[in-house]
Amino acid sequence: MRKLIYSILFIISIFGMVLQAQTTCDNFTVNTVVTPSTCQSNGTVTVTLTGADAAGLFNVQYSLEPTVSGGFFLLPTANNVLSGIPAGTYTVTVSAFCDALGEYSVVKTKTNIVVGGTYQVPELSFVATGVTSTTTVPTSVSRSSYAGCVTGRIVMTMKDGNQTTTPVFTITSAPTGISTPQTVSVTRNSGGSLSAGYTYTLDGLYPGGNYTIEINDGCYTASRSFTLGELTDVPNPNGTSTTMSYSDIYPYIGDNQDCALIRLSLDGVTSATSNADLYQYYREGLYEIGAAPLGGEPEQWTAWTSTNPILDLGSHQISEFYSSPNKMSVYFRVKNCPTVRERYDVYIYKPSGSSIGHREYCDYVRYRRRPTTTYSSVYCYPITYKVVNNSTGDVLIEQSGITNPTQIVDSVSLEYNTTYAVSFTDKAGTIYSSNVSYSFPNITSYPTSDNKYCDTWVNYYYRPYLYCYPVYVDIKDSGGTTVALDTIYSSATASNYSPPLEYDKAYTFNFTYPGRIVNGNVHTSSYPKTVANTLPTLNLSIYQYDYYEGCEINEGSLYVSTGSSSRQWPAGTVITVTGPPPFTTQTYTQSSTASGYNFYRYGIIIPPGNYTVTADYGCDTPYSMTTYLPGTYDVKDFTYKTEKTCDGMSIIPSGTLTYMENEVTAKFRLSAGPAGYDKNVVTSGGKITLSAAGTYTLSVVVIDDDGECDLTSQTIVYTAPPMELDNTRTSAYACVGSNVGIIMLQAVNGVAPYTYELWDENDTTQLQGPQKSSGQVVYNYGTPGSTYSVHVTDDCGNSFAQTVVVANLETAKLIIADSNPVCYGNDINLRCLTLGITDYHWTYPDGTTIDGQAQVISGANSSKAGWYKVSVEAEHCGSPVTDSIYISVYNPISITDPVLANQTFEICPKASLTLGEAVTGGSGNYTYKWEYSSNGTTWYTYTTTSTLTVTGPTDTAGSYSFKYLRRTVTDAACGGFVENYLVNAIPCYIPVNPDLMNLGTGNPMKK
Repeated sequence: MRKLIYSILFIISIFGMVLQAQTTCDNFTVNTVVTPSTCQSNGTVTVTLTGADAAGLFNVQYSLEPTVSGGFFLLPTANNVLSGIPAGTYTVTVSAFCDALGEYSVVKTKTNIVVGGTYQVPELSFVATGVTSTTTVPTSVSRSSYAGCVTGRIVMTMKDGNQTTTPVFTITSAPTGISTPQTVSVTRNSGGSLSAGYTYTLDGLYPGGNYTIEINDGCYTASRSFTLGELTDVPNPNGTSTTMSYSDIYPYIGDNQDCALIRLSLDGVTSATSNADLYQYYREGLYEIGAAPLGGEPEQWTAWTSTNPILDLGSHQISEFYSSPNKMSVYFRVKNCPTVRERYDVYIYKPSGSSIGHREYCDYVRYRRRPTTTYSSVYCYPITYKVVNNSTGDVLIEQSGITNPTQIVDSVSLEYNTTYAVSFTDKAGTIYSSNVSYSFPNITSYPTSDNKYCDTWVNYYYRPYLYCYPVYVDIKDSGGTTVALDTIYSSATASNYSPPLEYDKAYTFNFTYPGRIVNGNVHTSSYPKTVANTLPTLNLSIYQYDYYEGCEINEGSLYVSTGSSSRQWPAGTVITVTGPPPFTTQTYTQSSTASGYNFYRYGIIIPPGNYTVTADYGCDTPYSMTTYLPGTYDVKDFTYKTEKTCDGMSIIPSGTLTYMENEVTAKFRLSAGPAGYDKNVVTSGGKITLSAAGTYTLSVVVIDDDGECDLTSQTIVYTAPPMELDNTRTSAYACVGSNVGIIMLQAVNGVAPYTYELWDENDTTQLQGPQKSSGQVVYNYGTPGSTYSVHVTDDCGNSFAQTVVVANLETAKLIIADSNPVCYGNDINLRCLTLGITDYHWTYPDGTTIDGQAQVISGANSSKAGWYKVSVEAEHCGSPVTDSIYISVYNPISITDPVLANQTFEICPKASLTLGEAVTGGSGNYTYKWEYSSNGTTWYTYTTTSTLTVTGPTDTAGSYSFKYLRRTVTDAACGGFVENYLVNAIPCYIPVNPDLMNLGTGNPMKK
């Protein structure tokens, strides 16, 4: 009977051993070797298996999944070298069968596999013509070309990609006359970085027109279309003015060789954005100026690079072109492009103007005269300066060899009422003479400078250039009675105003000049004056001054006035202006010593509405009036649309702009953006191109004589995502029962439609294609397990290649479990590999059915263990693909005697105590760590055994190192737990007869 029992036990034991051998084969480790991705998607992960069960696995398959949703993935393949992988973090899953019949499977994963790589798809953009500072190399921006000439420059910015060596630039589309495709040489400009971009200037000059340029960095072909502008006119010599006159011709200061040199005074070409192209030509010295007799051709040309260029009239002299009518033609042209030019017919103003300095003393005038350096004194230097008394012929001064007016420093004394001839003789001997004569400057009335008060007014004494003091003033009323006497002393301390006088009374101001004696008599003068007593009314209006308008909605200036300088408010007047929010109340206080008639408030917000101006004159009732002001610039319905183009992203702005509530043409521009952004100004419906990724500011702009101001703005963040394959719509597999692959491809970003081609793995032979579509394309081609190269090109010429592997759905393990077996209480996480946009039908062990690519079953326990099955209707396959996985659940982790954990014990001196109960459940692969502490705060690691034996201290009165103990138990698969113990050391008495102490087999130290 015992033999039979042992035989049965042996059979059961052998059966158990066979069962275990057939159902478990997970004693292997997944190893990976990674090569980084140096292009968009060319990294590899080589998977190897090591361990006792590695050699006995059947139908081993390898798949790759991303750690982020929608990332790159590879369906299961028998090839252990996973290729064509972009940089990122992935999970590799190895699925296999434990036996040749395929009845028992094993799945293992390796997480956090990092495929390195810093490669970013190159972004190519056109560096639009723009203003550069004087410290910036002009060649770092593009330049439009002149019509009929080839003068343009093309500059491109390339961000990211491989730029260790210069990428290959190819012109694939260009205006007539330029052969395409054409690989061109480029020069990389200084500065820049890989992330910010490097700029490349294409060698040579180019005509205006539409271009497409591609760059290839060895990984990716980026394309950009753009329009190189075309110019037809040279700049206006005087900014916004389209004319030129004698006032633009100045003298050449210095020794004028052959009297043929003149100096122009021009506005030049400013760095205003609207003149960006012209400014580049101007800055680079590509404009020339020449002059000739009317209608003739210049003999000399001068580069126009400043506002005061010197022109050489060649064999002609200045004097040939004096006075109207027009006698000279001035030409502005483009260098090396003589057909593009502008002509202005002018004459030179015959010299007559001069700078006169004089002071009028009692008996003479101190006088000095210099030619100006402007259009009124276009002399041929050097000159001779001479002053002669016409009556006597006496020469007061004669100075020759003057090459600059500042060399005339001496003044002469002229007698009153005497005529003098003042002449300048130029290098050619031409004499320019005029007569001067002075009369004594009597003091006169200047009403606009009088000061008014509530009850009185004061007279202003107007005495320009007078240096004859003192002057006595006798003010008489209409009856001839003196009402006030004034004395005007020196020019430095003289009073400008009379004593207070009454309104509406007639006065005569009598002046006596004791320092001036004429025919034995003291010189006198007088004038009458009557001032009416009227407090003025006020006018309130918006002062239309470009300089203070346009940089903010409803920004402008207020103007308050009496309407006339002769109608003034009294000194000390306080004027207040109030209006609707957000208008800020404005207060103006007139000086207490002077009257006034107007004032301005610049650069304030003036919203439409009623405004009240109140004037407190300090007498009578304050004056008040209300008027409606319509505001200044305002913007409504400012928005924009976007449109993908080969130039980049087109922004189409729209909105309504009003000025003083009248609609005006709304203009838009980019006021900020990455280097080389589009500087064009457009109206509603026009297009502005965002050619590079970055942050842009789109503004409603006001353009006037004072420049450009942005009224309001919107921020646009353009990411310019690179063209790539859509991971959710790209897949490759062979259906069950088929040996022909189905390769589904769909690109995103870039500009649709896309052209697809199928090549062999080595990119040497085109196998299929091309197919052109804005959506998904399907190739019914390929052998299961084989690798192919997909070439994708968008409608703009951007292109790249990426490998795909055709998975065999007949043998592929489709279900991935994050872990198997699953720890008790954890979630069971299952997912099916992506087979396109389709349905995934799951069946649980208990028969529950549910749809979805991923499944999460919470609270794993023995009832949730079993077979999980999935059925997938793979796109373009006639029948569903099925797969299943058996999920096991570990028993919960526990100890054999939970009562003994987290207990308090007592120990006698030198006695021993063993702690630590046996652990069960989980994977069974446990590690231990014991820690001890004397105070429960500072802990020290003691041992890593499953149990711990401690000994009681010799002296129980002292500190006991093992008073606090804790054991950390960690299961390799399911984590762990902590047990805490408190061990108190106590004094113990030694018994006389130890045999009486029947301690038994238990633990006498448990309290």
